Order: sequence, then structure tokens, then C-alpha cells
Amino acid sequence: MGGYFYSVSSLPHLSFDSISTMAVEDFLFLCQNTLSGGDWAVLREARLRSPADLKTGNKTLDAWFAGERSMRAELAKLRAARRGAETESYNRYAAYSQGILDAARKAFGEESPSEAEIIILRALWAFLEELEMGHLFDVDKLIVYYLKMQLLELKNRRNRAAGEKNFSVLYETIANKNPSWQG
Repeated sequence: MGGYFYSVSSLPHLSFDSISTMAVEDFLFLCQNTLSGGDWAVLREARLRSPADLKTGNKTLDAWFAGERSMRAELAKLRAARRGAETESYNRYAAYSQGILDAARKAFGEESPSEAEIIILRALWAFLEELEMGHLFDVDKLIVYYLKMQLLELKNRRNRAAGEKNFSVLYETIANKNPSWQG
């Protein structure tokens, strides 16, 4: 079960629809001051995108990396198949779970890129929820929490208003360089 009772119990609840969370810096400060050296080192390795074939020795983090690589490989395989390119090289990262494969296929079929991204992020969130089962006050719970924080940060950075603003700025820049574009 582990012994990080204080660390875990002092964390705010996270949900996929959360807008703001504890600052990542505050979370890491808390963990640095309460985790053992080995657990702190493993937690610092936790990131959304896995380094190629990294094995940390932590079952939960290694499962996350395998699942995340599986999602990316499935999406790459679907893109390659659409272009008529070979897909065999993407089989290197075996399908981690049916849920990940289904989400990748559903996202790939989505016309809206933002909706496709939400499908992928929700599937990754669900995968983290699976990895969290059975972990209450141990380093694995904190690893999953940290990954969820990163996922929420990524999701919340992407919003329609910011996208429209970026598009408008980009359009104005291009239009000013090429007056024939202006209507």
C-alpha cells in the first residue's frame, strides 16, 4: 500500500473536467519533501510522452509508457494505411489495450481535430484511472496524479478562444504581407 498518507491526502481531487489544479511546482515541492529518494527519482520520470523504450522499473509508470506508445503507434498506423504506406513497422509497439485501440480508431475517424484530441485525452485519462486502481497511498498513486495533472494542463491549454485568437493573428500577419488576400 505504501506510506505516503500525508502527501496523497493533501492533494485536491482531479477530474477530466477540472479547469485548474494545484500548481505543478507545488505538487513537485510536496513530493520532493515527502518521498524517498528512489520514489522521487521515479516520479520525476513521469511524463505524458514516453521516451523511446525507457524502462523505469516501476510497474505503473512502465505500463503508462507502454500504453501511451501503443496509442501513438496505432494512430501512426492508421495514418500510414490511409496514405497506402506500409504499416508493419508500427506493430513494434503492440496494442496495449482494446480501449486504447478503440479510442485511436474513433479519434482517427473524427472530422474535427479538437474533438479527436478530446477523444484521445479522455482515453488516456481512463487508462490512468485503470492504472490507479489498488493504489491508495503509494508512489504509484502520486505518479498517476502527476500524469493526470500534466494531461489536464495539456487539455486546458487547448481552447477555442485561444485557437481563434492565434488564427486571427496569423491571418492578419499573412494578409498584411500579401495585400491581395484582403477582401
